[in-house]
Amino acid sequence: TGKTWVVSVPRNISIQFPYSDAQSLEEYFINIFIFVAVIILVIWILFALWYSRRLTKPTLHMVEWLHNLAYGKYEEPLTKRMESKAFKKNGKLKRSYRLFREVNTSLANLTEKLRYNKEMRLRIDEMREEWITGLSHDLKTPLASINGYAQLLVADEQYNWSKEETQKFARTILQKGAYMSELINDLNLTYRLQNDQISLDYEQVELNEFVRRCVISFINDPSHGQHLHFENYQESIYVSIDQALFQRVLENIIANAIKHNEKGTDVWVSILATKEDVFIRVKDNGSGMSEETKINLFQRYYRGTNTEERSCGTGLGMAISKQITQLHGAEINVESEVGKGTTITVSFTSVLHKAS
Repeated sequence: TGKTWVVSVPRNISIQFPYSDAQSLEEYFINIFIFVAVIILVIWILFALWYSRRLTKPTLHMVEWLHNLAYGKYEEPLTKRMESKAFKKNGKLKRSYRLFREVNTSLANLTEKLRYNKEMRLRIDEMREEWITGLSHDLKTPLASINGYAQLLVADEQYNWSKEETQKFARTILQKGAYMSELINDLNLTYRLQNDQISLDYEQVELNEFVRRCVISFINDPSHGQHLHFENYQESIYVSIDQALFQRVLENIIANAIKHNEKGTDVWVSILATKEDVFIRVKDNGSGMSEETKINLFQRYYRGTNTEERSCGTGLGMAISKQITQLHGAEINVESEVGKGTTITVSFTSVLHKAS
C-alpha cells in the first residue's frame, strides 16, 4: 500500500536533578532564574551605590554650591571639619570630583569673582559715603565764606568799605563760587559720561602743540613749586579728539602729579610714538602710590589714603579721565611704587603722523 508503520514501546528514563527538592525540570529552571535575578539585583545595587558616590555626590555638592551663590553666600560648601569637599589642600580636585572638573573649576572661579565684586561694591559704597561727607564739607566751607563776606558787606550800613576791601571780598566770593561750580560740574560730568549722554566733537589736533599748551598753563603758575618738563615728539602727530574733554584728562593727570607730591618734585610730560601707537606719558619722581591707591585710582569717589592732609579734590578727577579716555577709544594706565614715583600713560592707536 506504500504506507510505513512505526511501532513504539514505552521506555522508562530516570532524570536526575541537582536539587533533591525539585519536582520537575520546570521548577529547576525557575530556581535558576530566581538565583540569577538575585545576583543581578545585588550587582545592580552595588553599581548604584558606586555610581551614587561617583556621580550623585559631586552633583549634590554642585547644587548646594549654586544654592549658596544664589543667596549671596560666596563660598564653597565645607565639610564638618571646615575643609573643602571638592578640593585638596594643594588646590587639586579630589578623585571623586574629577568627573566634573570643568564645572567645579568654573564654580570656584565664579565664587572668587563674585566675592571680589562684593568686596569692591562694599568698598565703593563706603567710599561714596565718605565722598558725600567730604563733598558736603567742601561745599559748606566756600559757602560759609561767601555768606560771611556778603554779611560783612550788608550788615553795617554806617561803615563804608574801601574799594580795596570790596574788591578783596569780591575776589574771595568769586573764587569760592568757582570752586563750588567745579565740584558740581565734576559730579554732573561723571554721570553724563557713565550714562553715555555725551557726544564727542572730534577735531584733528597736532598733539605736540596741544600738550605743550596744557603744560605751559601749569608752568605759568609757579605757586605749586614743582619742576615741570615737556618733551615733544620729533615729528608732527595728528589725532582726532574732543579738545575740551581731552584737555580735561591731561590737566587732571598733571594736577595730580603736582598736588600729591612734595615741592621740588620733577614732573616730565612727554610724547612717544611707534608706527601704530602714540603715548602721552606723565612721569614724576615723587612719593609714589600704594597698591590700594593704584587699584582704586580710577574709581569714582576715591581720594587717596594720605592722612597727613585733607584732600580737597572731588574724588572724581581720575575717574572722569578714564571715562573720557575710553570714550576716545584710548587707554590709560598707571605704574607706581612707593618712594619711586608714578608714571601715567595715555595710549592711542591708528594715529596719523608725518615729518615736521
